[in-house]
Amino acid sequence: MKNLYCVFSRGLVLACALTLLCGGVAFAQTNIITGNDTQKILQIASNYGPAELSTSGNGNPLIGGSMDGINYTVRFTGCNNGANCTELWFWTYWQGNQGLSVSQINKWNADEFFGKMYIDSDGDLVVEMFVNLSHGVVAETLDDDFDWWNIVLNNVKDTVR
Repeated sequence: MKNLYCVFSRGLVLACALTLLCGGVAFAQTNIITGNDTQKILQIASNYGPAELSTSGNGNPLIGGSMDGINYTVRFTGCNNGANCTELWFWTYWQGNQGLSVSQINKWNADEFFGKMYIDSDGDLVVEMFVNLSHGVVAETLDDDFDWWNIVLNNVKDTVR
C-alpha cells in the first residue's frame, strides 16, 4: 500500500508540474508581440512620450514619436503588403554632422552596445537601432527595447552638446 501511495503522489506532483508549465507557456504566448500588433507597439511607445501611428509611402506601419524632446521614427520593415512585419528600425537624425568627426563617431559606435551613428549622404547625423520581430517578442522585452532607444537618444544628445 505504501508503494502505491508513492506512485500516486509522484504522479500527482508530475501532473501539477505539467499543468503549471503548460499554463505558463499559454500565458507567455498571449504576451507575445508581433509586427502585426501595431496598437500594442504604439502603446509601448506612448509610455515614453507622445507617439502616433501612421502609414509610410510603401504602405507599411510607421510610428512617429518624441522622447525627451528628440523626435524619432519607428519604421516597420520586412513587411508583406503592410502586414507581418519582421523588423523595427528606430531612426532619428540631426541636421548637419553636429561637429562630430569620423573618429568621434567611430568611437561612439565602438563604445555603445545599442544603436549606431553615421553621417548620411546629405551630411546629417543619423542614429538607428534595429529590433528583430521575426518570431515575436515578449511585451516586456519590447518595452526594454524602447527604454534602450531612450538611452541611446540621450547618449547622442550628451555627445553632440
